[in-house]
Amino acid sequence: MNNKYKYKAYISYSHCDERWASWLHRALESYRIPRKLVGTKTGVGEVPSRIKPVFRDRDDLSSASDLGGTVKQALSDSENMIVICSPDAAASHWVNEEIRGFASLGRGKQIFCVIVDGEPGGVGTASTC
Repeated sequence: MNNKYKYKAYISYSHCDERWASWLHRALESYRIPRKLVGTKTGVGEVPSRIKPVFRDRDDLSSASDLGGTVKQALSDSENMIVICSPDAAASHWVNEEIRGFASLGRGKQIFCVIVDGEPGGVGTASTC
């Protein structure tokens, strides 16, 4: 198993999408990988029995004194990024900064999108996500 990262994933989202982020966080951390797949060797390591821990700012930053530094460290400590995509997320300065920060670590191919609202690839419209 790959222990290089503290977190299996970092969830980036607009706080308007808090409900979706909370649901995804719970769903990922409680999901049990099918037993016959656990330990299977893949191109990115062995399949774990669980997808956890997952970083989500509301849960993991509540006691942090340096939010900027804590977010940067969490991005660095995360194997993957999951972006809750919506028009609110597309308009969020912080979501965009988190994506840029994660991609700058050389892990752009490990960014996954969960589209909860809006039109993917829309340019300059209110429904862009």
